Amino acid sequence: MQKILSDFIKEKKQLELEERKKELIDLGLLEKVYSSKEEPSSEYPFAEWSEEEQKEKYYKKVPIEVSDEDYAQLCKYTKTDNENTIASIIQFVAWLGIIVGIIIGFCFRKQYFFSSYCLDFINHFGNNVIWVC
Repeated sequence: MQKILSDFIKEKKQLELEERKKELIDLGLLEKVYSSKEEPSSEYPFAEWSEEEQKEKYYKKVPIEVSDEDYAQLCKYTKTDNENTIASIIQFVAWLGIIVGIIIGFCFRKQYFFSSYCLDFINHFGNNVIWVC
């Protein structure tokens, strides 16, 4: 096998392993490894309060060891479709309404704002509002 090809495969396997570790941590399948020092560091970025020692303990998250078969089964049950169709439709309609509302507002702002009905409404509303500070 050529060196370039073997380097590429090694890099992809490393990326897959990092993705696997991140997914296990996101699912909460982890162990906390505590620091021996009492100060934060880049290696131990997380902290939690220890009741028995009455101080903060710093730790890092380490994913548990999982076999390939267990990981495949875990992926089978945890993988979800990130595309929620109904939410996407509602979001699209909301953005469309906002954009259309802004365009209509710019088109009709002079005509409506200076009409006598609008000015009467503003005067009536302004005189009858009790301002509470």
